[in-house]
This record gives sequence, C-alpha cells and structure tokens, in this order.
Amino acid sequence: MSKGILSFVVSSRKRRIALGILLFVLVVIVIGSIILHTERFKSYLLEKANSYVQKQYSISLSAGRFDYSLLRLSVVLDDVQIKPITPEASPLQLFEAQRLFVNLPLSMVLFRKLYVQQLRISHPQIVVTQQAKNKADSPQLPQKGAAKKGKPTWLRIDEFDLTDGILDYNDRQYSLQGSLSGIEAQIRYSDAQQKHRGVISSHQGEIGVAQSILPISNLSLEFRFDSREINLDRFSVNTASSSFEASGWLRNYQEVPRYNVQLKGSLQLSEFQPLFNTKNQYQGPVVLTASVEGEGSQFNLTGSLAGQDITIRNIPIAALDATIRGTEKGFSISRFDTDIAEGKVAGELNMTFSPAKEYSVSIDWHSIDLAALA
Repeated sequence: MSKGILSFVVSSRKRRIALGILLFVLVVIVIGSIILHTERFKSYLLEKANSYVQKQYSISLSAGRFDYSLLRLSVVLDDVQIKPITPEASPLQLFEAQRLFVNLPLSMVLFRKLYVQQLRISHPQIVVTQQAKNKADSPQLPQKGAAKKGKPTWLRIDEFDLTDGILDYNDRQYSLQGSLSGIEAQIRYSDAQQKHRGVISSHQGEIGVAQSILPISNLSLEFRFDSREINLDRFSVNTASSSFEASGWLRNYQEVPRYNVQLKGSLQLSEFQPLFNTKNQYQGPVVLTASVEGEGSQFNLTGSLAGQDITIRNIPIAALDATIRGTEKGFSISRFDTDIAEGKVAGELNMTFSPAKEYSVSIDWHSIDLAALA
C-alpha cells in the first residue's frame, strides 16, 4: 500500500472519529437538555432552592410554575410566594407575585461578572410587620467617626420593572400602619454615570395611628444610587388637602451614614385631627419647612412653622410663626409668636433628652382676652 493511500485511510479514520465524538456530544446535549427541562427535574430544582433558602435565610419559597432557559440564562416563577419560617423573627411577613422574571447576561458566564440584566415583578404583594421591641433591642445608628470594615455590598441591575404592586406595613410598637396600592417602579442602570436611576409611584394609599386613618391620594419618588451614595431627587406625598415634599442625599450609607434632607409641607390641620385621637379641634393651613443634616446618630435640625387663621386644641390663633431647632440631645422652639384672643403670645420652649429629660418654657403675653379662651 502506498504512502498516499495509507495517509488517506488514516485521515478518513480521524474524520470519522471526530464526527463520532461530535455526534456523541450533540446527543448528550440534546438528551441533557430534554432531561433538564422536564417538569420533574424543574420540581426537583425548586425543592432544592426551597431547602437552600430555608437553611440560609429561614424563609420558604414556593411557586405554581417554575421555568428556565439555559440558552437565555433566564428564570420565570409564576404565583411565587416567600414567607418566613418564624414570622415573629422577621419584618417581612409575606412576598407574593403573579410572575417574577430574571434574566442574567452571558458575560456572567464568560467573565464571572455577576449582575442582573432584567428583573420584572408583576402584581406583587408585600406585607411588613415591625414587632414590638424593648428599647435595648432597637437598632442604633453608628456613632460619628466609627469605622466599618469590608467592601460595600453592590448588585448591578440593568433593568428593573415592578407593576401593580401592593404594600402593607404595620408597626406594633407604635400602633402605626400604612398601605400603598397600584405601585409602579422602574429602575435603569447608566453606564455613563455608573449609577442606578429609579422612579416609584403609587396612586392610592393610607396611613394610620391606632384605628384612625388618613387617605393618601398619590405618592411619587425619584432617586439615584450607587454603592456609596443615594440621591433623593424628589419625594412627594399628597392627600386631599395637604402636600409634603422632600429632597436630599445619603452618603456612605453602608457604614456611618452622612445625610442632608430638605423638607417642606403644606398641611391642612383638619385632615390630621383623626390621627390625634382627640375631641379637641384642629383647623386651618400651616406651612412646615425643615432641614436635617448629620452623621450617624448625630444630627442638626432647623425649621419653621407658620400659619394664619388656625385652631389648635380649640384655641383660635390669628397668626403663628415659630422657629424650630434640634439635635440628637433635644429640641427647642427658639422663638414663637402668635396672635391669639385679640392679644399676643411669644416665648420659647426647650426640651432635653440626654443625659436626662429636662423642660424649660418662657412665655410672654400681652392683652390676652381670657374670656375668649374659655
């Protein structure tokens, strides 16, 4: 046999072996893909996931339907529900959604860079309950100058969408409750700014103290954030006759936070009277402005309170003008002037919380008609 013929025979054998290996790999992939996408195997994976989160996070995970795509690196959960194993130990009492969709990028596999390409949540309901705690068990902000070691936690999400959500909140320690419905949220990541930008809105809700409820007509929130800083571009809450707005920033929030917040509210006192749980009358418009800045548990607050033709605890006040200051140790109304009962009342109020509670009041009044206050 000549060398040419022998070379051709060897080459043909190599091609057949390579082709056989390729066919075998393809068959394994096809069979493996079929097995991995069977309902039985999906149920097995969901059970394993539930066992893992129970052990690591003390929560249970269930879903009416679980599906995924290895080619697109996506996961879909329909009728998903997450609940704590011990409700008394967790503020989150319930998370359920009609659908939860997660899509991971191919670069996560190629470059081991973890981030989420898409996260969509449809018709979620979230129930949060803050249990009553002793003062010693309450979380405390770190002191100014304290240091916390470790790299900040950070997860990039390119696209996040939440539609038609419901949030229920209950604080048993202070008898506070609130709810929001029709929640819409959208967050997008900007490569240019290396930040997330988000918008959250709700068209209906309520807040309450004990059994008294104040309806909320709408709420909106616009913000930006990264691993070090949160920028509150605009936060607003509106009721039938009152409005409240805030803006500011929070830096170094995973260690010792620094913050600066500006607040402004136009409040109709009669709307809030049910929350006071009293038969005393509160009426009229007041304007509240405040600025809070600080680091950790130490802060400084300055603000003002003004109103005309108002009623507080059944006392008619023609005009009110007050300046408010405060720190973590106490607060003071450093100046207040009121026109009341055809006269004037002025003075200041100081209240200290630390090291001990102390109060001091200084009041001057002129030409007050006491009979008008009876």
